[in-house]
Amino acid sequence: MDMKRQIFAVATRKATVAQRGPTQAAKRVQTVLAKDKLRPAKDGAAGAGGVVEAITTEITPDDMRALVLLAALDMEDAMVAFVTENKDIITRFRISGTETLMAKLKKVLGESLHVAIEYKSSLLGADSQCATQMVLEDVGLLIYFTNPLKHEPYQADADALLRLINVGNVLHATNPTTAISMLHVLKEGLNGKPELIPSFFTTLESPSVAEYKAQQAAVVAKVSARVAPAKNSEPAPVVPPEIVREAEENQDHQKTFEPAQADTNSNGIRVSVLASKFQKKLLGLPKTKPSIKKKVSLQNFEQEAYEQKLLANANEMRCLALVAHNNMKTAMQDFVMANQTILRRFRLTGTASTMKMLRSVLGDDISYGPTCSSGPLGGDAQLSAQMCLEDIGGVIFFTDPLSPHPHMADVNSLVRLINVNNVLHATNPTTAVALVEIFKKGVDGKPELIPSFYETLETPAAKMEGGMAAKLPSPLLLTTVALGAGLAAALATKMLSR
Repeated sequence: MDMKRQIFAVATRKATVAQRGPTQAAKRVQTVLAKDKLRPAKDGAAGAGGVVEAITTEITPDDMRALVLLAALDMEDAMVAFVTENKDIITRFRISGTETLMAKLKKVLGESLHVAIEYKSSLLGADSQCATQMVLEDVGLLIYFTNPLKHEPYQADADALLRLINVGNVLHATNPTTAISMLHVLKEGLNGKPELIPSFFTTLESPSVAEYKAQQAAVVAKVSARVAPAKNSEPAPVVPPEIVREAEENQDHQKTFEPAQADTNSNGIRVSVLASKFQKKLLGLPKTKPSIKKKVSLQNFEQEAYEQKLLANANEMRCLALVAHNNMKTAMQDFVMANQTILRRFRLTGTASTMKMLRSVLGDDISYGPTCSSGPLGGDAQLSAQMCLEDIGGVIFFTDPLSPHPHMADVNSLVRLINVNNVLHATNPTTAVALVEIFKKGVDGKPELIPSFYETLETPAAKMEGGMAAKLPSPLLLTTVALGAGLAAALATKMLSR
């Protein structure tokens, strides 16, 4: 089946689902998502238990959006190995991918492979075809094994796709370590926690979309205001009648022009409203508790000992970096407040404004790493330096995909180094909330789930290039050349003195 027919098939499937409505199992999942939280069943009543049953036994691949698997040509073997090791969960979803990759997956999965769309090669526009599938609201998770050691001819397509993923706040992973974490989240989601994998069931959007729409509305209002005659203005010069008529027509058109409204999903619910409700679920503020003065007791001594143990454990791990673009800082603050219990168990680093926010929310009684400069002033490059010095285990970077950034080259470099070092990372709130579930398990006895916090990893593409050591200068040399010996020494001193 050619690409046009496959795209048409996806559009037809969407229209059919909209016409017949979701299945009973899917309705039960959507009900849970709309309630903001799972309520446990009481005395045999329907509740979370019923949802677990629906997810594990009734939800089919057609009830969910597609899982997209993409890989650079020299990363396809790594993707096939990844799928082979995790076929039990991957076969629960419809799969999209390039023709060459899908041919390999068919040999591994056989009839268990549920094909959504087979794209052409990346050189012929696979990334753009995936973007089309996203526009049709049929992508729930993108796993993209990029090769950070090469600049591909289709790099612009890949960058555009990843930007669109963040606009749509869709789950995604661009290296094997993050991909493995996403599969753990998928298992949780299919075992009664659909709120962990929302992008498979509903349409979301980046928190920066609201700000962007407000800016666009202001622009429209400003343009419309120019049509009205200014007060106390001088009499207008005589203008030919035909130009007057044309101007009046344009004026009438602008008067009736209104900012575009948010689209609606197949159930008629406004996407912006749905996304807003879901953000409350994902990023909702915790209830405030009154402060209570500590009394000297054995319980307090035990609590202090426990907190000291957590602090020591945090210092044994590499840093968790938190960064947010300007229009995403509020979303980052909400995320931190909603997940402060688990974030306290990590050593935190980030750019200046984010670190200031972290201290105001979390206080000074936890472990902090270096405070970097503001992003445009070199903060992202300093985080790259920390990564070269092997002191970053994870990065949560709430990027704003709708605004230009003067330091975009620094951001791209940081993301590339994240993938070179195969570090856990998230660039939108949905993926970040999913990673939190893995962080909880990682610090509670399953460190193998968060390996980049304990050891130095590398992209599988490094093996194709003859190994990182053979092809790249030492991390310290990279830091020195890129950022100067002074900055490298300062960072090293901070890390050694912690």
